[in-house]
Amino acid sequence: MNPLFIPGEPIAQPRHKFRIMGKGKAAIPVPYIPKSHPVHVWKQAIALLYRANGGGPKIDEGPIEVSLGFVLHRPDCYTTKRGPNLCAWHDRRPDADNLAKAALDALKGVAWHDDSQIARLSVGKVMAAAGAPLGLWITVARIEVSPATGSAFTPRFVTPGLFPELEQKKGGAMCAAELGEGE
Repeated sequence: MNPLFIPGEPIAQPRHKFRIMGKGKAAIPVPYIPKSHPVHVWKQAIALLYRANGGGPKIDEGPIEVSLGFVLHRPDCYTTKRGPNLCAWHDRRPDADNLAKAALDALKGVAWHDDSQIARLSVGKVMAAAGAPLGLWITVARIEVSPATGSAFTPRFVTPGLFPELEQKKGGAMCAAELGEGE
């Protein structure tokens, strides 16, 4: 499947807050995320736009590969005085794992049946170039098992095509090498 772009500012999954239900020895801490947190709107946008933009049919069974590429705001300390920085990894907050949690929660039941189906996961985050939209690149694909060997394991650390808009700038191969994808 080709990468699908979901526009919008990516929001990381926050830590849960707890409320105490019951009294005395029967009191239990119950986790929750406040309803007013913007992550709920971000998750709804991911699910709706994935369906609306032809994200593909839901994969009900079998192993899948998910690639998530987050395009985030350029921090204030990266100004135009330092140059255009078209291919720059985002090494500040929010954390990649918290961004991925929100996206994966939004896609459960929409792109796949259960999170346990995810056998390979690639997550990356980059700074948006000047004028580039913020958002999320998503690729979901079924992992085909080879009938001859019964295996589909091919180790790979960065999914090619995770950031197609970055690979097109600067002539592709040079940009991919800068991002470490040529290794």
